Amino acid sequence: MKTKAIVLKQISLLLVALIGAIFINGCELTTKQQAKSVISNIKESPEVIAVRKTPIEKGVILGDLIDTGITDTVWEIYDPAENGNKYVTISGNVLYNKKLVVVKIQYQMYDDGKIKFNAMTYNDIPQDAANTAAMFSYLKKEYEAKGKIAK
Repeated sequence: MKTKAIVLKQISLLLVALIGAIFINGCELTTKQQAKSVISNIKESPEVIAVRKTPIEKGVILGDLIDTGITDTVWEIYDPAENGNKYVTISGNVLYNKKLVVVKIQYQMYDDGKIKFNAMTYNDIPQDAANTAAMFSYLKKEYEAKGKIAK
């Protein structure tokens, strides 16, 4: 029990130090997404961890694929969302067709542990199946280019 309290205290101190360093050094958090990232990357929920570890094909884990092709990622859990379901949403930046795009990818969590792709947006505009497939194809190419899996 003491170990758990010590770890929680260390995480709290790390968070306070990190936020203090941002303000002391004059660095600005220019978006809400960056502010959320500071907090969400320190402590992740079991749902976020489950989605990150989801295999999407042989030798490819979703979290690794996302980390390779999308920058400034924020993983969030909506538990429960307005409709009573749990969702994990991944948002971040990607250079797509030579333009910076904020992409959001959402997965639905089921009580039995299953995880299902739900939706994708570019700059908050819902995308169809073709654009979704194109994004995942791009992410896989980035993943392969960085030597994560054999082509």
